[in-house]
Amino acid sequence: MKNRKMLLIIILVVFALIFIDFLKYSSLKVDNQGSVVTTLDSKVKETNKKYDINEIITFEWDYIYVFEPYTSKDEIVNVIGINYYTKTYLLHRFFKGDSGLHDDNHKKIIFVKSGRVVHEENYDFRKMDFNKNLYDKSKVSFITLKDSTYFME
Repeated sequence: MKNRKMLLIIILVVFALIFIDFLKYSSLKVDNQGSVVTTLDSKVKETNKKYDINEIITFEWDYIYVFEPYTSKDEIVNVIGINYYTKTYLLHRFFKGDSGLHDDNHKKIIFVKSGRVVHEENYDFRKMDFNKNLYDKSKVSFITLKDSTYFME
């Protein structure tokens, strides 16, 4: 009888720890909604024309960070000061590999809102790029395309 109670207590503790770990993971999980780069590419057509940034990027954000090729996840977290996950819970838990950049031709763009990563994606900077590595929404209103580079002002 004591063995069954002890086993039941151990099982309950294990499930409680898994549940707490999952809650922590869920609070840091990025739920990417479509491709911002694809949206920019489809809506910003004319060069040297100013577009309202709020009509292009429709979700809420405070800052945009752009990272160079081969930037590790640790470097990204160090710069933005926020840990985040893009993998499913099981992949995160059992295959912890770095989700940094591992390609000569890709950069990573990350959107942050209220101290939380709200969107993250990689893009091919040979097709288009941004002129800076950090944007503050309170200081930018427009986006302009010039020679395959987006300028926010």
